[in-house]
Amino acid sequence: MRTGLMAIVAAIAMAVTGCSSTGGSSTATAPPAGASTHNQADVKFAQDMIPHHQQTIQMADLATQQATGQEVKIVAASVLSAEEKEIQTMKGWLSQWGASQPDAAAHGGHDMPGMISTTDMKALQGLSGEAFDKKWLELIEKHLESGVTMAKTLVSEGQNPNAKAMANEIIENQEAKIKEVKALS
Repeated sequence: MRTGLMAIVAAIAMAVTGCSSTGGSSTATAPPAGASTHNQADVKFAQDMIPHHQQTIQMADLATQQATGQEVKIVAASVLSAEEKEIQTMKGWLSQWGASQPDAAAHGGHDMPGMISTTDMKALQGLSGEAFDKKWLELIEKHLESGVTMAKTLVSEGQNPNAKAMANEIIENQEAKIKEVKALS
């Protein structure tokens, strides 16, 4: 299922951006060795955004399996377009900065601000048909909005230029997805 989802994501990304599979964003790659200037806001952003992105992936995977509406499945696939690559980039930053990686096992990320609660995720997993689609759209909108808030905080408080560039891309991409989700709600 994951391979099929990634193929959909790649096709959507190439169709939307006109990019080849070898193209990509400059902020989605590992930062150069000299880009070690950072502050606590940069570290917190990476440590919080990694589980946030992981939950986005979890929600998108769920939608590809349970959604009824083709539009919902397309939105689910498109929100993945940069998430996994950004996770790897942020993990690289944390290693480079000597900061700890987020401990997903401690709370699964569900109890931190900006995350969909474990209760809501379990309820979503139990839905099907139009009820699933409606609830998924509601939750993904909330989830994307929290990602925008986290990214805006980094832009105003962060120091690392690569992290700030990624945050600006997250703001732009997730605000566009929020508009798509609202149009389907």
